[in-house]
Amino acid sequence: MVSGETAVQAAQSGLDPAAYLANNDSYHFFQRLGAGHLSAPTGTNVNDLLVALTYATDS
Repeated sequence: MVSGETAVQAAQSGLDPAAYLANNDSYHFFQRLGAGHLSAPTGTNVNDLLVALTYATDS
């Protein structure tokens, strides 16, 4: 899972997000960060990925 603190946590853990991105290796990046999540396969290409966006304003 990714939040606004992911890059900060990666730096504190000594992880280089750009290196993992260049290797197309998000799995090991997030596992080492403790933010990985494996879901059970659905048997289709649809709905295997859930994206939730939030938007905050300074009202």
